[in-house]
Amino acid sequence: MMTRQNFGVALLTGAYAVGFAWTANAQTAGDIPLEEVVVTGSRVIKNGNDSPTPVTVVTVEDIQATRPTTVFEGLLDMPAFAGSRGATTNPANAGSTNNNISALSLRGLGQARTLVLYDGKRVPPTQENGFVNANMIPQMLLQRVDVVTGGVSAVYGSDGISGVVNFVTDRSFNGIKFQAQTGVSEFNDDRSKQFGIAGGMDLFGGRGHLQGSYQWHDDDGVLLRTARQFGVERWTLQGDGVANPYFMVPYATMSNLTFGGRINGPNNNPLRNQHFVATGVLAPFRNGSTAGVIGNIQLGGDGAWHTSSSLKAQLEFHQLYGRFDFDLTDSLHYYATFAGTTERSFAYNIDKSLNNATISATNAFLPTVYQQQMTTAGVTTFTIGKMWTLDSVAPDSAENETRQWWVNTGLEGELGDYNWEVSYSRSVADLRNSSIAIDNAQMSAALDAVVHPTTGQTVCRAQWYTGNTFVPAGTGQYTGCVPMNVFGRGSESRESINYIQREVVFEPTTTLDDVTASIVGAPFSSWAGPVDMALSGEWRKVEYELVSNSLPAQFDPINCTGTGLRFNCSATTPKASIAVFNRSPVSQTVTEAALEANVPLLNDKPFAQSVSLNMAGRHARYSQNGTPIVGQPNATKTFNANTWKLGLVWDLNEQLTARFTRSRDFRAPNLQDLYAPGVISVAATFPDTLTGITPTALLQTGGNPSLVPEIGNTVTLGIVYKPTVDFSLAVDAYDITISDAIRTTNGYPQLVQQACYDSGGTAFQCTLQERGPNSIASVIAAYRANPASVINNPAYAITKYYSAPINIAEQKSWGADIEANYKTRVFDRALSLRALVAYQPHAIILVPGAPEEDLAGVDFSNQSQGGAVWRVSAFARYGLTERFTVDWLTRWRSALHHNSVEAELVGNGDPNRNPPVAVSNLNLSYKIGEQMQGTLFLNVQNLFNQQPTPAASGGPQGRPGNFGGYAPGDDPIGRYYSVGVRYKL
Repeated sequence: MMTRQNFGVALLTGAYAVGFAWTANAQTAGDIPLEEVVVTGSRVIKNGNDSPTPVTVVTVEDIQATRPTTVFEGLLDMPAFAGSRGATTNPANAGSTNNNISALSLRGLGQARTLVLYDGKRVPPTQENGFVNANMIPQMLLQRVDVVTGGVSAVYGSDGISGVVNFVTDRSFNGIKFQAQTGVSEFNDDRSKQFGIAGGMDLFGGRGHLQGSYQWHDDDGVLLRTARQFGVERWTLQGDGVANPYFMVPYATMSNLTFGGRINGPNNNPLRNQHFVATGVLAPFRNGSTAGVIGNIQLGGDGAWHTSSSLKAQLEFHQLYGRFDFDLTDSLHYYATFAGTTERSFAYNIDKSLNNATISATNAFLPTVYQQQMTTAGVTTFTIGKMWTLDSVAPDSAENETRQWWVNTGLEGELGDYNWEVSYSRSVADLRNSSIAIDNAQMSAALDAVVHPTTGQTVCRAQWYTGNTFVPAGTGQYTGCVPMNVFGRGSESRESINYIQREVVFEPTTTLDDVTASIVGAPFSSWAGPVDMALSGEWRKVEYELVSNSLPAQFDPINCTGTGLRFNCSATTPKASIAVFNRSPVSQTVTEAALEANVPLLNDKPFAQSVSLNMAGRHARYSQNGTPIVGQPNATKTFNANTWKLGLVWDLNEQLTARFTRSRDFRAPNLQDLYAPGVISVAATFPDTLTGITPTALLQTGGNPSLVPEIGNTVTLGIVYKPTVDFSLAVDAYDITISDAIRTTNGYPQLVQQACYDSGGTAFQCTLQERGPNSIASVIAAYRANPASVINNPAYAITKYYSAPINIAEQKSWGADIEANYKTRVFDRALSLRALVAYQPHAIILVPGAPEEDLAGVDFSNQSQGGAVWRVSAFARYGLTERFTVDWLTRWRSALHHNSVEAELVGNGDPNRNPPVAVSNLNLSYKIGEQMQGTLFLNVQNLFNQQPTPAASGGPQGRPGNFGGYAPGDDPIGRYYSVGVRYKL
């Protein structure tokens, strides 16, 4: 088996040879020569050829030519991006974050480990988990996007473990330009509209410059997954990989739920295993196959499934941007920028249901004939399972409204041979996340429908009874109750639905104040040339608070005593289906200092045209203030983080360059990691493996103020081959290891419990459970001394589980990135070609007490989304005439496993693979106007209407229709047409 060490050498040697084969038909990278690019990833290197860290440059013109939607979506065509989130991410319920946020992730290592910059400045976070919404980046005046695939913490600070994405504006734009376009899918949905305008002009005889832009984007999305055939088929991954091999299967249903309502119990109920096929009409339930499936799943049959999950969220945003520059003197420059964005997104998630709700056998809506049958059998109550659909009780959903503005102002100047800069930025991001929740108390009241003893009307029992006493004036606990008929699909009245539903609103606010300063120059020279150095410092403070329309989220059950509620009410029933909470302000303050130097070592020597050493180091001091426990006072904690980088660039000659970097990077825990409010609920039926009891335990989730930074160690080794000005080839191998990786860990899995017991009570897993007044160590000691004294003894049972982020995991990934560019002429017309390749054979997650997971080559996993081992994007541009240009993009990925656990899969064609997929985009553009300042274009994404091959995750295998159907990164929309115009005056 090839090791990581000799893999890098073999790959580089092979790619070097491949480069000569490319010389006949490959091209130069875009329209910006590398030597003119101010390097992202360094403060002292000004020539892209001298960067030891790989940098891929993509112009906005190139992005728009292949995917004229948003810059974020265009970047996803680059194979280095894997695991990014966007509008096609499976939506979540309401909460303190936006699950549909357009957040970038490099190499599948996570959005929190990819640093986002705007003109070299850190972009403020959009929410408390540190994610940056790329849609807040003004797009009309963007010039290019630089993607650095290597550790950059020593230069920019926290979060740059996997790399950095730098959005670079055209700060000298003069004139006016606008664009307008519209689009629609092959299936006549997902309609979109865009309009943007930008302008710039010189002021004060050229000493000043003013520019600004506005852009509007509106995308209808695809709100129902069933709008596509794979959504109708509702593929799920069944089996458990142990007793039952995994297999992909369509058309699964839930045997305990039907759309009209299935009577599930009790066992002596003569109506058991029947379901309502119309309002008040029962029929026998037809069972499906249960071969190899898990839980309450059947293949076929009369069971229900989720019908309302969204495929793509609705998205609308407005962007406003302005910048003013002014030369105060010949050596002193002032600038101020403003960026403001409002965004709204909406998507459905999971259909709501009644899971074995208890109903009176004499319910007023139940036909008399069925009441009599149960009375004769001595049945007083029965249980029903019903799945509600979109036309009745609203599914779980998330409507996110984000308002974010950002001001950055500063001074740039020259001090002798040194350049310096001081800047200040202020950002405020307000999120309003709302959803419709079920009020469990009011639903309990509405489900207990009785006949009023004097009027004969159907009413809620809790409105007219206190205990078992009739209250003639109707002064019971639930005076506005509307009884609900649940016997049949669509049997509920709109008034009763409105009664049990209520809006849940989260309104978090994230603010950032950031002061930076730097000075760059060459204080001395080495024997080979000047030594460029940069000294920089930064102070920033991020603060977060949350307001919701509910009380703090300590466990708050329904009051079942003396309220008239008889059923579906216990000490473990929370008042609402969505836990909400308030969050007093918490904050994190960072003070940093960094030094970078670029030292020339050799110059104009045999086999060493030039050799330079790039070094950087950074020290950061963090002070955090807050608490995850609602109601407790904030506490302050401090910690330090140090990072460094060494890079070597060796130009053997004008054609061949070798480069190497070794860096130590870090990601500090964000405010969500630290201070997510502690929410207490009732745990599901998780058995206590020590006592053998399945207790009614509480489950507390929340942040962990004791977290420390994640540490990334990265090695990259690459070559750049440029035999002519029209051809270049870059191959970079990398090896990344992240220690102290933060993972949310639960106390209830059997492996976690066992790790605690094996340690005798000392392992960190033991902190994830409580056993009343007894310490876990004493309970384990008692068990070891006399197992019989502990087994089945409630006094020793678990009373609370914890779920919290912990510095527990280790992540490892290695592979290579390849970029080839070629420019030539065919039939005397310009042809340019570009290929980007990502090879990532391993992306391993190691968590103590859990099996090793390798996400490479996996479409889904238990931890997160996976990605293909090989990802390729090939671009071509050909000028058919002086005015008419054709652009082509083909994206290809290699085959995928359906699960990160290496277990045999059956069904779905190839027993163990999701086959390779290729998708192509075509763009036709025609220049208009005498100076050809305008462009008309027709763009077709997914030209051949490639439908995604079925894929699913093992996690939601019990929720058919809700999730999956296609691998993340595949195109679920199908062929998409866009037409538009861009014009510059």
